[in-house]
Amino acid sequence: MENIFKNNIIRLKEVDSTNLEAFRHASTCAVVADCQTAGKGRMGRTFVSENNQGLWLSILETDILSSELTAWAGVVICKILRKHGLEAQIKWPNDIQVNGKKICGILCEMKNQAVVIGIGINLYQEDFKDLNSIATSAKLCNIFIDKEILLSEVLDGLNQMLLDYPSKKEVYLQYFKEKCNTLNQEIAIQIEGDVKKGIAKDIDNNFRLIIELSDGSIVTKDSGQCLTLGNP
Repeated sequence: MENIFKNNIIRLKEVDSTNLEAFRHASTCAVVADCQTAGKGRMGRTFVSENNQGLWLSILETDILSSELTAWAGVVICKILRKHGLEAQIKWPNDIQVNGKKICGILCEMKNQAVVIGIGINLYQEDFKDLNSIATSAKLCNIFIDKEILLSEVLDGLNQMLLDYPSKKEVYLQYFKEKCNTLNQEIAIQIEGDVKKGIAKDIDNNFRLIIELSDGSIVTKDSGQCLTLGNP
């Protein structure tokens, strides 16, 4: 099976952001860098991506424009990391965690009739300094993953994901629910400018989080900062 991303890999020693570089390229491609100087996270946050310490990757796709691809990509990455022996789980909406700590972040952005999916996977870090309580790496989990092998697996997985979209949505949705560690937890989430507490009850057919608030009302969120109370 031809892989459209493996045929168009842009390799860089250093870049501001692989997502930005993919948008600059403006056609189907994969951008992988040894280091990002301005790695991007959700809601304008910085994603720490040190030199050769992880897989820092973005793909650009022009045929499928959907914010659901964040969740679909989460399923792809979760499966791959579990295959390598990591007890990976999905923290809604866009993180992969091991033992309650972030090992991977996913950022999906759309503009100019293109979608870029950015993926950062921590592989070799031994110390996250002030982030030790919330971040981890494969090495800290006593798992070694070769970056080039992982890159190949991720590109194959993302390529297959796009072929599966949207016909295999139910398969991806079921896996997302099974591995989502946010469900059935007490959470705090921002709703209309206020932080409210509730229970994460379910994931709907569009990968949105269904929350029962403390007053008994039900709300649905398609994105947002979600804090699992009692956990990082």
